[in-house]
Amino acid sequence: MDINYLAGFFDGEGYVGIIRTVRKDRKLDNGEDSTSYQVVATVAQSNCNILREYQSRWGGWINMGWKNPKQTKQVYTWRVTGDGVRAFLKDISPFLVEKREQALLAIQLPSANVGGRWVDRSAKIRQEEIFLEVRRLKHITTGCPA
Repeated sequence: MDINYLAGFFDGEGYVGIIRTVRKDRKLDNGEDSTSYQVVATVAQSNCNILREYQSRWGGWINMGWKNPKQTKQVYTWRVTGDGVRAFLKDISPFLVEKREQALLAIQLPSANVGGRWVDRSAKIRQEEIFLEVRRLKHITTGCPA
């Protein structure tokens, strides 16, 4: 499948986001709760062949979703994180319209650790800024006026 098609499909049917996990049971040296951030991309679809194409190119996994009794088709979800999600977003971002800014921000999210060393305070602040900005962008309405 053409990357333009896969990017367009993701732009309409996919999700890119950052998961923030706060561990209140794990404190940092300064007493703050330990917080981690993870970039994730997903596509939910009843056509599993399209999802297999994403998986073959960028890794990740495919799950069978819960089926609402009112639905006639089973829904599957492709999900990718880690190095795979960064490669995926870099590859498709030039072709995105609706999710381009979110994808470009997610790519910039500093890693939790570099070379086995945890990121410094400024990187943690940048992680939170990017998380909040991606979340804000998800609430902007770009549809037609009523």
